Amino acid sequence: PLEDLMKERSSTIVLDFIATRDIEVDEEVFIDYGSEWEQAWERHVKEFKSPCEPGEKFKSSKFVESMNNDKFNTKYHNWTDDHFTVCQDFGNHKWSYFAPKSAAVDPKVAMKEPYEGITHDHAGFDLFHPSSEWRPCLILESFPDVNVLDVVALAFGDTEETLHLRFIKRIHNLPPDRIRFINKPFRSDMFSPGSFRHAIMIPNDMFPVQWRDLVQ
Repeated sequence: PLEDLMKERSSTIVLDFIATRDIEVDEEVFIDYGSEWEQAWERHVKEFKSPCEPGEKFKSSKFVESMNNDKFNTKYHNWTDDHFTVCQDFGNHKWSYFAPKSAAVDPKVAMKEPYEGITHDHAGFDLFHPSSEWRPCLILESFPDVNVLDVVALAFGDTEETLHLRFIKRIHNLPPDRIRFINKPFRSDMFSPGSFRHAIMIPNDMFPVQWRDLVQ
């Protein structure tokens, strides 16, 4: 949705499709990438063997996406090599911070028990992206009967003065639609050995003249 794109603070390329007629139920919109791409894709589908192994360690992107249909399943709440959890900031909860690298949570923070085990070097801080409103988070407890979860969100400062600081925020009663399970960086299927790669032959007239390589 455009509303979500407007919240992002980094640049990206977006294709805006405009329907010239009403789209009927069960109709699909396709982009023609050209016959060469189509033939390469058909070969890939025929020959590809997934590198993902059965078990807890290897999860395909399709499986990680399906986890979002079962957010109260506690088996998914702990991060793995393949996935982690992100949460959309909610309410007016205040951020607490780790001051020096050697210290734990700021001593003035009450009820520190939920933060036990979270250190300045927690992997979640490396997964934070300042341009996104979705922040890495740890699910502490879930309450399926009332459809909410308790989490701790992780972030670092996004200014030159605060980059060295690590911030955490306890968020109570977070609705499940503000939580997502996603692939860790470089762990999605597109980075797997043998993943499909081929140039997309999109017709030039789909792009504004200013975007084209005019040298050619």
